[in-house]
Amino acid sequence: MIGFQLYSKLAAPKPLTAKRIYAYWLVSMKTLRFTIINRAARVARIHGRKILRFSNNSATKSFTTKSLTALPRELFSL
Repeated sequence: MIGFQLYSKLAAPKPLTAKRIYAYWLVSMKTLRFTIINRAARVARIHGRKILRFSNNSATKSFTTKSLTALPRELFSL
């Protein structure tokens, strides 16, 4: 989960201090699970294909676009 947050640029950089241990603010697994995995959606059958449809609001759209465009393309090849 740490690697995913760093690759997708969800981890925010911390300000420079003398006592700094970590370079990024990382969210907990529980927070990450509720923001990404437990997203409200509905399975719709359109033209015989199952499609996952999410709610259409700007905060969800910008978060998903930001995190998916930052990931390397090698992760999406199946």
